[in-house]
Order: sequence, then structure tokens, then C-alpha cells
Amino acid sequence: MVEVGAQCPVHFVGSVPLGSIAEVLTTISSAAAGAHVSRLPDGELGGKKGYVSNQRATFERLDAFQPGAQRSDWRRLNSGIQQFALKSLKEVPTVADVGELGHARWAMEAYQTFRDLKQRGFVREETRLKMALPSAYGVLSFFVDRESVPALLPTFIAAIGAEIDRIAEEIPHDQIAIQIDASMEFEALASGDARFLPISVAEAAGQLAQLGATVATDIELGFHCCYGNMNLKHYVEPKDTGDMVAVMNAVCSGLGRPMAFVHMPVPIDRSDDAYFEALKDFRPGSGTELFLGLVHDVDGLKGSLARAAAARRACERFGVGTECGLNHRSRDNVLQIITLLGEVADALSPDMASASR
Repeated sequence: MVEVGAQCPVHFVGSVPLGSIAEVLTTISSAAAGAHVSRLPDGELGGKKGYVSNQRATFERLDAFQPGAQRSDWRRLNSGIQQFALKSLKEVPTVADVGELGHARWAMEAYQTFRDLKQRGFVREETRLKMALPSAYGVLSFFVDRESVPALLPTFIAAIGAEIDRIAEEIPHDQIAIQIDASMEFEALASGDARFLPISVAEAAGQLAQLGATVATDIELGFHCCYGNMNLKHYVEPKDTGDMVAVMNAVCSGLGRPMAFVHMPVPIDRSDDAYFEALKDFRPGSGTELFLGLVHDVDGLKGSLARAAAARRACERFGVGTECGLNHRSRDNVLQIITLLGEVADALSPDMASASR
């Protein structure tokens, strides 16, 4: 059974485009939604901006790669992505060759601000700083031609794991949570598009479990299931929660450690029972929080509660969030959504409390 607190918790996926990390942390903490949040995002600002696009410099500086074809980006009209290819499939870079990816450095910068604000009373004592990192398949699918991906997966799983190790060395474990973002995996499963290296449910779960297992057991670990976010629209719309449930169930089975939370998106037009039906088969470990990204600003409180009502027919207890990060939004819109998240959580909390009895 998915376990959450008596109140309806709120989850921020990652990107919150405000002026600074401090503004992200204090704005959420001081809003009504803040009382429902146990993991504060860093906002993914500055050099960290971009789910995987912040890794372009990694491929540009490695001698093992050469520029590949400028392939069309099926998610954006009239645009392309500069891909890279291994010069030789027999000369794969090592973790030492790959070096720093930036995630540990960004985490330390965010933690210094987080720690200072907590000491000054602007951030609640019980909250953690949540750091989101991409999966290896996600990074490689974006930047590397599909023929090179299989050879590179072990190296990049280990390289991202090394970043997680450095975060664990520098930041107290009870102050942080690590979120693994899985986007390209679910886009590939949903679309079958030939531009992706084919991946199965078992393969996606195996790679995510391997990466998740690098997180120390006393650090909270969670996963964000994603279908992309370009101009406030999924790259591929999930037909239901089936793939997400299948992958996350398999991750739980292969992880070998607790999973603190899972986030799954809910498209704005899905308040039907069919979308949520697979949640009846979701079998995370004890203590795992399920967050459903069913809050949309377009139809506000009424539409969000309609989706929540449908979700509760499959799963009584869950937290809420938006379907993806808040990138591509104006400041005023971000503030509006933060307020809306608090309103939805306040409205759902009595139902969640009754379900916990």
C-alpha cells in the first residue's frame, strides 16, 4: 500500500524558474503549499538548467566522440539536435575520462543556501533539499547516436553514480533527497519511435535500479516518471499509468533498498478511470509516497479535484504535484501554480486523513 501522511503532501518535480535558489526555497516555504512539502527543489537554475541539455559540454570535451549528424528533433518542428558518435566502439571512455558532470557541484551550491535559510528559520527544520539527476539512458538518448548508446550505458550509469557519491560525501544524509528523472525511457516505450534505442520495461527498470542502488540507504531516493516538457506539452502523451506502474514495480523489486517516493504525471484531459486503473497493481515498498501530477493551472482547482477523484477510485492515498517541472513559465504563472498546489492539497487533506485511519 502507498503510504503518505495524514495531510495530502505536495511534490515539486524540479525546475522552478524564479530569480535564485534562495527565492525558490523561501517562496515555496512561505506559501500555503509549503506546509505540505517535505522535499524542497533547488529550482534547477543557472548551469543546471535543462533536464539533460546541461551535459553538452561533456560530449564536446571528450576525445572519444566526434560530431554526428544533425538529426531532426521529432518533438520540435523545424529544429534539430547536434548528436555525437563514438569514434570507435572499441574505445569507450571510462568514468575517469568522463569526469565531473556538474551535479555534485550544483548540489553543494544549493545546499549552502538551503542550510543558511534553515538556520535562519526561513525553511522548515524537517524539510530536505531534493536534487534531481537524469538517468544515463536519458542523457545518452539526447546527445548520442543510437548505435553508440549500448556501449556507453555502463560508463554513464557509473559516472552519474559517482556524482551521487560526491553529493553523499559533502552533504548530511538526513538533509537531502535524490530524485532520478526517467523521461526518455517512457517516451521510447510510449512512442516506439525509431530515433530512440529500443528499450523494454525490464531494461528500463534494470538501469534505473542500478543507478538508484548507488544512493546510500539513509538518503531518501525517489523517481520522476516523465514524458517530456516542451512548451508545456508532453513529447508523448501516456495512454495510461500502465508503463509507469510496470517499470516502477520492477525497480522496487530490483533496487535492494527503500524507495521514498515516485511521481507520475496526469494529462489534463484524463479524469477517466481507465487512465488510473493500473495503479491498483502498484506495489511499492512500505513507506513509499506516490505523487500524481494532476494539478494543472488551465482548469485550476475544479479540474485538479476531478482528476483526483478519478485517481482515488484506483488508489486512495497519494500526494499531488504538477505533471512536470515549471520550466517555460513566467514568474507570475509559477507563483499562481504554487498557490494552486496549496489549495488542492488543502482540499484533499481531509480525504487523505480519513483514508489513513
